[in-house]
Amino acid sequence: MAKLEGRLLVSILVLLGTVLASSCDPVDPGAAAVQNSAGEIIIAAKTCKDSKVTSVRLIGTGASSDTLWEIDAPDGSSIESYVLGVTAPGFEQRTPLQEQPAPGTRYVIAVGVSHSRGPITIEFNPAELSDDSWFKNLNKRLRPEAFDRLSGCP
Repeated sequence: MAKLEGRLLVSILVLLGTVLASSCDPVDPGAAAVQNSAGEIIIAAKTCKDSKVTSVRLIGTGASSDTLWEIDAPDGSSIESYVLGVTAPGFEQRTPLQEQPAPGTRYVIAVGVSHSRGPITIEFNPAELSDDSWFKNLNKRLRPEAFDRLSGCP
């Protein structure tokens, strides 16, 4: 039963994040993507308007829907790039990363954003990541220069 509840929670987070990230609502959280750079998973976040990143989480899917890593910024942050497992300046680590995500397993990144109704979510498999493109979600990839041009606001 706990596995089913965990899968349901992850599915709801992914759906909520996808709906909110694609809306034109003034509380649109922005855009996020992941990339593998020199063996490190990088999370990029671009927020909208006066919003700031308030948290970054790695969540397991399937049997393990637990938070596997989490950092929080009590005052929010305008930092746009985060290394998985590293506490960014202005953040506090809530859950330390015990091991790198395993290729072949699906995970969710949830980026909390101030002035937003929900997080920006990205579901990914580490085997899908590369250093020549940003992985956004649902097999959507952007070249680095295209992601750099995103404003975070629709």
